[in-house]
Amino acid sequence: MFKDITTRDSLAMLILRLSLAAIFIYHGVNKVLPDNDYGATWATNRWEKAGDPPADLIDRLERQKEPREDTQATDKVKEEIQITEHRLRMAYHEGVQNLPATLQVHAVQLLVAWGELLGGVALLLGFLTRVAAAGEILIQLGALITVTLWRGFSLARGGGAEFNLALLAMLLTLVIIGGGAWSVDGCRASSRRRSAQQPGQAPVGDPALGQRV
Repeated sequence: MFKDITTRDSLAMLILRLSLAAIFIYHGVNKVLPDNDYGATWATNRWEKAGDPPADLIDRLERQKEPREDTQATDKVKEEIQITEHRLRMAYHEGVQNLPATLQVHAVQLLVAWGELLGGVALLLGFLTRVAAAGEILIQLGALITVTLWRGFSLARGGGAEFNLALLAMLLTLVIIGGGAWSVDGCRASSRRRSAQQPGQAPVGDPALGQRV
């Protein structure tokens, strides 16, 4: 489809950068909301909520408390539902692991939250792409080691290590290759090559390889 190798490679890197940027910006924004003290308590709040049963399950139980013709039967149902709800909450709280020690430090929570957000913006623009990707790799390695690796491999089974591994592979690709021609880094590199080129001389470097910025 794209016979020009430079155009093909540039498009591939653009798609990769935009995909990663969307993921990190989305999660970063959620972490730095005012409810999370602008990133200082996002992990603390998330772990507290992890011990609560799904909201839709509690709503279904509450709907079962609606009045019936038999008042005595209604009171009995309400009592049984309250007992069930209590047991559910206890079961969910027992299954939640303690917040990892590293994430108990508010400075670390801030660093992770803003690192994801600002790194995502940098990837979106293709600005300092390798540095931004390396920073996100450190965050993903931290998440992998402290949280998801111990929950199993499959995200569908309550784990999530597979998601971190996929992100790590994509980020490592950016560290190796760079942001591509259609990025701030690419524009800066092209500008430097034009400035360094002397009249009558051939362009510096192969254009196809020159996209690795």
